[in-house]
Amino acid sequence: MGLLFESLPGELLQEIFSYLWAHDILHSFYRLNEYLDRILHNYDQYIIRLSPISKNQFNLICQVIQPNQITSIVIEDEDGTPNQLDLFF
Repeated sequence: MGLLFESLPGELLQEIFSYLWAHDILHSFYRLNEYLDRILHNYDQYIIRLSPISKNQFNLICQVIQPNQITSIVIEDEDGTPNQLDLFF
């Protein structure tokens, strides 16, 4: 019998999430099952990195994560994302 996510405590999953960017968490775990969706809904330590993510990833972040669940936002002006700071504001 394989390891099921439902058998892992939510606290352990949240500890794992603390090492990942918000878009990686959502891309990997969102809509896999109701248990994970409840954990993601209650998780309040999301770190959002706006570079480099796709428009689809950005839209998913905006749909799923509430502002009070975000602890920090990383914005970078790089060659691949020029003027991102200006666009954010």
